[in-house]
Parts: sequence; C-alpha cells; structure tokens
Amino acid sequence: MSADKAGVHRSRWPFARIAVSCAFLQAGLIVGSWAPKIPEFATRMGVDERGMGLFIFLFGIGSLLTMPLAGRWAVRKGPRPVMLTGLWLALLILPALTVAPTPLAGGLVLFLSGAAVGLVEVGMNSAASETEVEMGRPIMSATHGFWSLGGFIGASSGGWLIAHYGLWIQVAVASLAAFAATSAASFWQRPAERIPQAGDEKDKANWPLTPLPYLVAGLTLIAYVAEGALLDWSAFFLREERGISVALSGYAFGLFSAAMALVRFVGDPLRARFGLWKVLATGAVIAGSGLFLFGTATPAPLILLGALLVGIGLSNMVPVLFALASSLPGVPAATGIAIVSTFGFSGVLLAPSLIGLIASWTSLGAVMVGLSALLAVFLALLPLVRGRIDLPPAKKNARVEDPGAA
Repeated sequence: MSADKAGVHRSRWPFARIAVSCAFLQAGLIVGSWAPKIPEFATRMGVDERGMGLFIFLFGIGSLLTMPLAGRWAVRKGPRPVMLTGLWLALLILPALTVAPTPLAGGLVLFLSGAAVGLVEVGMNSAASETEVEMGRPIMSATHGFWSLGGFIGASSGGWLIAHYGLWIQVAVASLAAFAATSAASFWQRPAERIPQAGDEKDKANWPLTPLPYLVAGLTLIAYVAEGALLDWSAFFLREERGISVALSGYAFGLFSAAMALVRFVGDPLRARFGLWKVLATGAVIAGSGLFLFGTATPAPLILLGALLVGIGLSNMVPVLFALASSLPGVPAATGIAIVSTFGFSGVLLAPSLIGLIASWTSLGAVMVGLSALLAVFLALLPLVRGRIDLPPAKKNARVEDPGAA
C-alpha cells in the first residue's frame, strides 16, 4: 500500500466510521421511539392486538418490497444515495404516525415507513461494509451495536416523555436527535476509486442464480427467527407457562437486550482475533444452549441465565453474517446485503405468528427447545457455506477472516 493511500485510510476513514455509526444510531432510535407510541396509535386507529398486528404486517411488507430495489440501486450508484434517502425519509415517520387520522392513512404511513427502513437497512449495511474494507479491520458488530443503543434510548426515553410531556414533545425530541444523527451520517462518502463508471454495474445489479448467497441468507433467517422469538414471546412465555411475575419476566427481556447490545461492541475485536467462522459457530453454540435452558428450566435464576446466554450468543451473528454477505465472490456487496436483509426480515415478519401457531399445538417451551435445534442446523450448514467460498488466502483474510491482516 502506498504512503498516500495509507494516509487516506488513517485520516479519512475514521470519520466515515463515525458517520455510518450515526446512521445505525438513527435507525435504531426511530424504531425504538415508535415502540412506546403503539398503544396510543392502536387506540386512535380503533384496533385491538390482532388489528395492530395487521398494521405492523404492512410495515414489514413495505420493507420486503423495497430491499431488493435498494440493493440494485446501491450496486449501480453506491450506498450513499440509498442510505441518505432512507434516513431523511425516516425523519418523517414519527410525525406522520402521530397525525394519521384514519386506519387507511395509518396503514399507508406504516407501509411507507417500512419502505424507508428497507432503504436504510440495505444502504447503511453496504456503507458499513465498504468502510470496513477500507479501514482494514472489522467494524460491523459495533455499528449494529449503535443500532441497539439507539433502540434502547428511543424506547426507554419515549415512554417517560409521553407520560410527562405528551406525544408531540416525545416526537420533537426523538426527531431532533434523529436529525442530528442523520446530519452526521450525511458526511459519509464512498472512496473515489470505488465509484463505478456509468453502466459498469448494470448487469451485476440482479440477484445471482448461484446458491451461495441464499445459503448465507438461510443462516441469517435462522438467526433472526431465534432473536425474534425472545423479543416477541419471552415475557408471555414466562408469565403464562412458568408463572413468573411481570417484573422478573421483564428482567429476562432486559438481560437479553442488554447482553446483545453490549457484546456487539466487543464483537469486532473477537472477529479480528478468532476469525469470522469461529465467531459464528461459537455464537450458535452459546445461543442454542441458552434457548434450551430458557425453554426447559423452571427456577427463575436458570431461566434468566438462559436469556443472558441467548443475548450473548446471538449478538454478533447477524452483524457477522452481513459482513460475510458483503464478501461473497462474484456478488456485489450491496446485492449480498439486500438478499440477506430480505430473507432475514421475512423471518422477523412471519416468525412471530408461526411461533404462536406452533405453541398453540404444543407449548412455547417446546418451541424454544425446537429453536435450539434450529441453531444446530445452523452449525451443520456453516461448513457447507465455508466450503463454497473459494477466495485466495490474502483476499480471504482481508475481507472475510481477518480484515486487520490486510
């Protein structure tokens, strides 16, 4: 590497890392700030839990329809316009959801909100991937940690602001914070040497017919389903099937979320030290053990330990899978990220209702045990994916195994 280029890496790309981290922070903040608004929104729309589920389904459909298009756009024009378009549109989400007067308007707003989030997801992960490559060391886990941090700030402050100052103060505070994060994210720039000439990437923008990206997407789907099971069903399971108090059931969710957020901030050094494959395999073993313990234990301390282990195990699996999807041979980074985003988000959208249906025939405890078996399938598929990635050793180390080695 020349001295001039090394100087660019040292001086420019740390600022790019800050900018892309702010994009993840904004995305998490918007989603987290929406959560405490749901009860008021449901009352204004005149719907119960089932009706609210349909509204959230519209949000998911908007994201799923947008992600493949966002991937094509990012391949042709780079991640920046995709990410920034989504981030600036996302600033309208909270005000629009607060003023939507009818169910039709509310459904349309949620659909468009999902579309904006779909742009953000693909754009910011593609930008993080390029920043990671240019910096020469892993950053993907930490950027996802900022998403978790934003979600925590939005959710924890939103309820307090609504209770003490009302809906519009909460919207104003969250929107101003999101505006500041979006403004910082706007400084992210793609390196000039990586900007394709017009038409260079046109043929690469379509999803490939090779199986490798879809194998990685399948692994991502498993990780998202396991994560969603704890997010959506842990409190209900502990109250209804284990007879645990509301306070303790909240602690289980809190331990899971806190472990996931905190461990993401140490995930990049772990990946640099041990490699991508060991981080994925170890995470699957820890998360699978935690799910088995969570689903079978009856003493509260063991249940809480299970939730903690699930959070630790799952914390870095999705970020590392995004890094892997951006490093597949012959597949543009944005295309790989669009594929895993679409498959993974479909799991977030469909898994909660499917888990509820299976649990109605068996039990949620049995579902948690079944999900631990699903992570065993993850482990079985991992060597198959690794065996299909045939990169030269130097490039493999630089982009997948150990970016710091480049």
